Amino acid sequence: MDVLVSRNLRKLRHEHDLTLSEIGSELGIGSQQVHKYETGRNRLSAGMLCILADLFGVPIQEFFEDELDGRDTGEGDLLKARNRCHALIARMDCTERLVSISGVLEAMSRRGG
Repeated sequence: MDVLVSRNLRKLRHEHDLTLSEIGSELGIGSQQVHKYETGRNRLSAGMLCILADLFGVPIQEFFEDELDGRDTGEGDLLKARNRCHALIARMDCTERLVSISGVLEAMSRRGG
């Protein structure tokens, strides 16, 4: 299970184009510690998993899911795209940009996009 969690951490970090340092900064730890989590040398605490799930915009159970187990319902790409958008928006701290983004999303949703 530890190997699965560490593999999913690394996968999510790459999907969100984040560095070890950026993850470490969010967790309040160094990049070397994040590397140890990703390689399975150290275990992630439940608290750290909650922070990471929020950062990536995914449910915590995603760290425990094995993409090789055949549970993909065909909506995996859509869910990944939604999660990526959620994570990027959650990291944004500029109200004006968020208002602009919401306007774009609203316009796109009206056009069926």
